[in-house]
Amino acid sequence: MNSLGYSKKHEVDFLICRELDFGTLSFCADKVIFKFEFKKDLVFSFDVASQIFQACNEVCENKKYFLITVMKTKLLPTKDVYDFYSAPGRAEFILKEAFILNSSTLKLAANFYFKIKKPKVKGKVFDFETEAIDWLLESSDNDK
Repeated sequence: MNSLGYSKKHEVDFLICRELDFGTLSFCADKVIFKFEFKKDLVFSFDVASQIFQACNEVCENKKYFLITVMKTKLLPTKDVYDFYSAPGRAEFILKEAFILNSSTLKLAANFYFKIKKPKVKGKVFDFETEAIDWLLESSDNDK
């Protein structure tokens, strides 16, 4: 099953690589981008975030990658999930991460998180996947 993401500058072909109880992990190997999409409402805890992180690392064989997290369901983040996302060890694997959010409350919480926690992994909130893809690949294209 394929999911195509088109952007102004990039065509990205995501292939589903793992189904978790609460969402779907897809991967675009040539751009080294993971996309995790939540499929149901849940409490977004350290355990949930850890499962996503571990799945990405297993599929990518512990190489560095970009990550898009699509949060269009009702999620209630716990305090420990913010601690997980700001852990310096994540920067050993994740180059940059983008969050696609449709909840104003989650957008506010995410932007507050970026300002207060100052995570080692550079991240940004977007409304659309195409914008997120362009932003993630922007620096990697310039590095070539």
